[in-house]
Amino acid sequence: MHLNLKDKSIFKLVPLFYIISSSFLLGLVIIPTITQARAVLIFPRLGHALQGPAVYGKIYNNTFDYYLDECIIIYISITPSEALIPPIWFNKDFWNISIVPSVLLNYNLTFLKIEKIIPVENIGTIFGSIALNELYKSAIGIICKVPANLEPVIYNIIVSFRKEISKQLIESGEIKIDFEPGGYQGVKGSANVFGINQFILTEPCCLVFPWIYDLKSNDNLSKITIEGKYFPQFTFIHETDMHFTYKNSSYYEELIKFKRDMEVLAPNFIVISGDLIDSPYYEPEAFNLAYEFLKSMNVPLIITCGNHDQKLLSPWYYFFGSINTITKFDNLHLITFDSSLPISSNMMNWIDNGLKDIPESHPKFIICHYPPHVDYFSYGWLGITNLAMQYNVKAILAGHYHLDFISYIKDLQEAILNYKTDQNIESFEIIKSIQSKFDSTFNYSDVIKEPLLILTRSGAKGGYVLGNETSPKYSGYRRFIVANDEIYNFTYDYNGNGMPDPQVCVPNGRFNTNLTFNSGKWTLTLNSSFNENIISARGVFKIPSPNNEYKWDLVPENKTNGAYIRAYLDDGVNCYIDTRVYIPKNSIINLQIEEVAL
Repeated sequence: MHLNLKDKSIFKLVPLFYIISSSFLLGLVIIPTITQARAVLIFPRLGHALQGPAVYGKIYNNTFDYYLDECIIIYISITPSEALIPPIWFNKDFWNISIVPSVLLNYNLTFLKIEKIIPVENIGTIFGSIALNELYKSAIGIICKVPANLEPVIYNIIVSFRKEISKQLIESGEIKIDFEPGGYQGVKGSANVFGINQFILTEPCCLVFPWIYDLKSNDNLSKITIEGKYFPQFTFIHETDMHFTYKNSSYYEELIKFKRDMEVLAPNFIVISGDLIDSPYYEPEAFNLAYEFLKSMNVPLIITCGNHDQKLLSPWYYFFGSINTITKFDNLHLITFDSSLPISSNMMNWIDNGLKDIPESHPKFIICHYPPHVDYFSYGWLGITNLAMQYNVKAILAGHYHLDFISYIKDLQEAILNYKTDQNIESFEIIKSIQSKFDSTFNYSDVIKEPLLILTRSGAKGGYVLGNETSPKYSGYRRFIVANDEIYNFTYDYNGNGMPDPQVCVPNGRFNTNLTFNSGKWTLTLNSSFNENIISARGVFKIPSPNNEYKWDLVPENKTNGAYIRAYLDDGVNCYIDTRVYIPKNSIINLQIEEVAL
């Protein structure tokens, strides 16, 4: 991620009286705006998650009672953007940043160690604005260190200014913390020029810490221990066109299947390429439906908007954060932008600046809704595809058509140019021809070697393979495996012959789980109809806490077969236990948890 940071704060050097007097000189029109200003959390957000450093957890070693050297940065800005950052914000003693596991909200708060606070100039790379269309002109970056013994799960964040936060105060009701859209508690004017008022900012499911033993993007395809344990692979999911609505239950039923699959597949993150809301102008309440659903998935998300979302985009920032973003997970870099409007030179310059700062060897993806097309915004798409070729982007991931489609970007560029010179050619026929060329030349068992365009069908409304209306129709998602900083396995073995099939994505509903209790043991049954082996599938136990002087543990038979516990959280009433196990394709696995003495 490119950050334009300055270590020296000019705000610290400017006397308060000068700022106040300058405000008066600027005119009375600005003063009411500034006095109504308030703080806003920019990053991380539900729709723009942050990966922190790898942590040890408490399962295998309880002695890591120190802070990791690698820091994270939390960004706070001010709205409206004309307002000034209060100088008092640069005093780190006034801030507290705490986190709580999204999967167990009554667990103890963990406080991050604030190292320093820096001013940040917003050039659009992290805040989602470009050129003259600035959402936030300035911000502060709160640099924090993280405890080494955190459990490797996703977290909600609580940022408080001049307000004490503790679990005791929350449990007593003196402070109410809810992770609702907007995530702001405080009075209007809390970020005025004096900046002395208390406030709290909250955001759900926005900060994730990998496990120290998880495979990184530059590790090999699998890593097995002497005990036969497969550590989690680095994977991510492309989901698109979820079309949240209260008016069609069949869409939601498909998304529930998708959610069940994600609980077992446990991707490092999910990218969602637009059309999140089906009809936002006529059904704005669907934003709440999408928010609650995505929050409940407990997976890091990177979301951009589509043409449906553009019909009422004002709530987007409130619910999900920025649209145009640059994000990094390990060595994997993602650039999202809004392609549902004509692509301007400002947008292309912003993407160019983002790509040029990424190391050449790191895998890069561009995420958008409308894909490059021969007759739609075609000149703008020539610019985007040129950038993809220039910087060796692995793929542009898109949706919109509710179809599976993969081609080389270089062939798409040629098709755009040919279409402009010969209008007698049907654009759809051109697209089918470059798709056929790809299928005839690409080995689907190989890695991505040159930039691709990859479309995925709708996750809710169904779809099929472009150009093949007789292909199976279903709703689905696309799964990617990353190893050695290369991209593997981005189509699915639909026919079950052991080889990835051309073009197709994974159908929803490949996994079902069932949790039962009998004779002092909890049994979780994982039923897979996935046509591929899953190296490290997740089995989640959300069960009551064990009796005093006991803990829950996997039965010896499961351990012998390579199952293990990756994360263990206990709030004194309930437990969340993340177990991992190898699942052969189309099989059933039973995991059992029993009480053992401490």
